[in-house]
Amino acid sequence: MLDSYADIEIVGEAENGEEVVHSMPYLCPSAIVMDINMPKLNGIEATRTIKAHYPHVVIVGLSVHADSFYQAAMVAAGAKSVVSKGMAGLFLYREIKAGIENSPPVPNAA
Repeated sequence: MLDSYADIEIVGEAENGEEVVHSMPYLCPSAIVMDINMPKLNGIEATRTIKAHYPHVVIVGLSVHADSFYQAAMVAAGAKSVVSKGMAGLFLYREIKAGIENSPPVPNAA
């Protein structure tokens, strides 16, 4: 779905939360769409880990759960917001762009 936007480049995909965390130094994404329910390390814990080391990365949660508990836990872990999978087509791009526009500057690697 995000491939159709010219200003978004997909730099990677992961099968589980551990892959997301371990790929951060290699892929250097500015934004992540994080599924809450993933094997090995769920999206909430993966988000918490990533934000501790890469606070400038924008994370938008994605979930089939409309439950406010999961949404609150994801935001508390550092996600900008949570979008339901059923509404992703309408809101995912907008949430990513808004998060990037309002995120702190990327620290220098030097």
